[in-house]
Amino acid sequence: MEKEKVNERVVVHKTHNAETIEIRNPSEKLLAFMDELAERARKRKEEIMKKIHKEEDYIAI
Repeated sequence: MEKEKVNERVVVHKTHNAETIEIRNPSEKLLAFMDELAERARKRKEEIMKKIHKEEDYIAI
């Protein structure tokens, strides 16, 4: 397996109330990991929304 040579750089932009992290030249492995995290977050959000919707059914009188 050939090792991927990538010149990744992390840049942090700070303001008085926010911090933004920018990754320049990300590797394929990092992009795949970020996609996996996004998919997990999406599924988790769907689960939470389903639970909230079910609870609203019980609360309504």
